[in-house]
Amino acid sequence: MSKQPDFEPTKEQISVSEDAIEQMWADSKASMQGHNWIQYGTQVRCDTCPFNHGFYIEPGKILKGIDNQGYPIIDNIQNSDV
Repeated sequence: MSKQPDFEPTKEQISVSEDAIEQMWADSKASMQGHNWIQYGTQVRCDTCPFNHGFYIEPGKILKGIDNQGYPIIDNIQNSDV
């Protein structure tokens, strides 16, 4: 059995402007609209599209519903009246 060479990962620093982050958030938020979201543990999944997709929510959060624009409403479990 041959010994594999030691691997040292390279360190890279990546920076993103606030404008780029705001644009990514706007794009991400727009893609959430118009789906039927269902919560499974810490995952919120769409059950209306023909392909599997969703997003992660923190433990202690709950999918409370969908607003008038079709966006998921996420709330803290202790603040929810569900």
